[in-house]
Amino acid sequence: MVGLSGCPELLCDIGIADLCETYTVTYTANGADSGNVPVDGAEYQEGDTVTVQGNTGGLSRSGYSFAGWNTAANGDGTSYSDGSIIRMAAVNVVLYAQWSADVDEDSDEVEDDRYEPDNSREQARPLPPMPTGNPEQDAEPHTLTPGDQDWYFVDFDAPIGSFYIYTLLGDIATEIHVEDASGEPLPAEREDWYDEEYGHVTINYTWALDAGRYFVRITAKDAQVGSYSIMMQFADATPEEDDYEPDNGRDDATYLDHGSDNSQWHNFHDYDDFDWYNIFVEVGDGEIATVEIETYAEFATEMWLYDSHGNEIYPIENRSGKSSEKHLQLAFSEQGSIRTLHKFEIEENDSYYVEMRSQGECCVGEYQISAFYYWSPSVGYDDYEPDDSMDDATDLYNGETQYHALHENWDEDWYKIWVEIGGGET
Repeated sequence: MVGLSGCPELLCDIGIADLCETYTVTYTANGADSGNVPVDGAEYQEGDTVTVQGNTGGLSRSGYSFAGWNTAANGDGTSYSDGSIIRMAAVNVVLYAQWSADVDEDSDEVEDDRYEPDNSREQARPLPPMPTGNPEQDAEPHTLTPGDQDWYFVDFDAPIGSFYIYTLLGDIATEIHVEDASGEPLPAEREDWYDEEYGHVTINYTWALDAGRYFVRITAKDAQVGSYSIMMQFADATPEEDDYEPDNGRDDATYLDHGSDNSQWHNFHDYDDFDWYNIFVEVGDGEIATVEIETYAEFATEMWLYDSHGNEIYPIENRSGKSSEKHLQLAFSEQGSIRTLHKFEIEENDSYYVEMRSQGECCVGEYQISAFYYWSPSVGYDDYEPDDSMDDATDLYNGETQYHALHENWDEDWYKIWVEIGGGET
């Protein structure tokens, strides 16, 4: 048989079926102790649809329950369950049985939550929205037991610009997987950190979604067990341009005065929309100004600061010559649930320019921006500099007093001391 991969559908359409390349779907037991895998003896052409079979052969595994199929043995591929639809590509498909560890009901370890069973797409629960009040009071905890996975779904009646999923208020970090109704995984970005108020926080965001149903799978990161709360929010796909447009370049920058009373509301009306701002910072003799640029939105932002000559001013927390470092906080306020804060140190009177966009050009939608300035005395270098590392540490002797200066916000001073201990002494 001759394979003509360049035009298989055309050949099939005109009835030359024996010249079309075909592909198969194979089921694999993946650790089952007994039972038989489903057998699909059909041959499929590119573009054909295949209905996924269930556990028709009674596969079983001691200590585990059958949890559907996946294109990867470890579950990191695309998940399918009984009745799911696969649209064939120009490749054979192998589906591996997935197994969820059984939990001893008499154990005093983490117990199932009231949402169980929710271990497959068929058992998926509605994804809860962002609470309007205090999430610590309104969000109900879920639990992940050993080998557990929780499934959720959400329906969108119209195209969506950005889609955020949060897990927080728990004692574990999570992995978040999002797929469409056909089981196709969605590209996404992820942020996670530990917050003193909200515990382990994971944010998963994706963008440019069509109307339809989407599924979310939550598993524990690093096979942990514990609790988490989940919520989501989304933004419209096509917000209108704001009244500040055009502001997509330095020559069209919008003037932003400092103080909360001068906050402004803007829109990123497209994914590649950039907004520019002009600020004027007045610095007196012997002073340094700390500039904070703050945004509230349903998404994170990133920004760059330039002086009037076009030189980039790097943020206080990042002196490595990289682009502006982002600092995220969950806010749960009327202005938006994500607060992004950027801090800079200014030493000269000048007009400065802020280039702002959504993080990674991920999102469209409205955001609030504010600028705050704080002044402090300028402190010069002391005679012990450089002493910013262990290799440059200053000798400090017993009973000696030294006067040093922390001359900038990121300055570190290191000291070396010698302690002599005699026999029998501490």
